[in-house]
Amino acid sequence: MKKAWSCPSRLTLLLALAAPLLAQAHGYIDAPKSRAFMCKTQENTACGAVQYEP
Repeated sequence: MKKAWSCPSRLTLLLALAAPLLAQAHGYIDAPKSRAFMCKTQENTACGAVQYEP
């Protein structure tokens, strides 16, 4: 019989699977209106570097 997974192995696997989920918060929001969204819709003219955001 094989030995059951140890607790550190389970924790490592769980963290490896959860890590990509934490990095999906890139971009800008449209409600409430962010500065990048207002620049995209031309409601704000003082955009600076944010005008090159998606």
